[in-house]
Order: sequence, then C-alpha cells, then structure tokens
Amino acid sequence: MFQGRYGNDQLNRGLLFAGLGFTLLSWILPRNSVIRSLFYLMSLVLYGLAIFRMFSRSFGKRSAENAKFMAVWSRARAKWQSWRSHGPRAKTARKTPTFEERRKYKYFICTQCAQRLRVPRGKGKIMITCTRCGNKFQMKS
Repeated sequence: MFQGRYGNDQLNRGLLFAGLGFTLLSWILPRNSVIRSLFYLMSLVLYGLAIFRMFSRSFGKRSAENAKFMAVWSRARAKWQSWRSHGPRAKTARKTPTFEERRKYKYFICTQCAQRLRVPRGKGKIMITCTRCGNKFQMKS
C-alpha cells in the first residue's frame, strides 16, 4: 500500500499528536461554541496534512520538511532540558547516580527527612550528618 509513498516520520507523529490534542480540547469545551468548532476544524486540518504527507510521492520535499521540523524540535527540547536542569525545581529533582559515582561514593537515606546523602567509600564507620534536617547517624562507608 505504501509502495512508492513517503510514509510516516517524526513530523507526521507530531501532527497526529497535535491533532489529537485539539480534538480533546474540542471535546472539553462547551457545545455550540465558536472556539470548539475552531479547535475541531484545526484537528481535521492537522489530520489531513499528516495523511497527505504519508501518501506523498515527493520524498525530497517531505524529507526537507521533516529535517526543518527536527531542527526546531531539537532546539526547543534543548531549551526545555536547560530550563529543567537550571529552573526553580532543579534542586529538588532527584538525579540517579552514574556508575562512576556509585564506585566512588556510598549513598544513604536520612531516617527523618528521606534526604539522599552521599559519602566517600572506604572510610570505615563514620558519623553522617543530614544536610537538610541535621539528623546524625553512624554508618559504615
């Protein structure tokens, strides 16, 4: 069926997901409103565009469109990742330690506030003080 046709790519998936979002928004809005009709019409346009791109025979044009989309998408995604890593909730985000970090450090959980604490490995029994609540406990590193 898709012999000689362009098929599916990232831009098509984006169009389909955007169309699905507009469809869901049109279902949420009150009946007989102009905005609901516009959202539904926009979803139909996005679905139609995705189907047109799938059945297109112009491989070069569709590939160029997808490349432009991926360039914009990667920049937006990088901005989002940058904001998440430096944003207001960045300090509370729990990062999973890498293999190298696990080799160098031992991780403990504070019994009072559940803060994750990192201590160097191979130091024997040490007194650990929680940086958040000040709780002290002795553990073997």
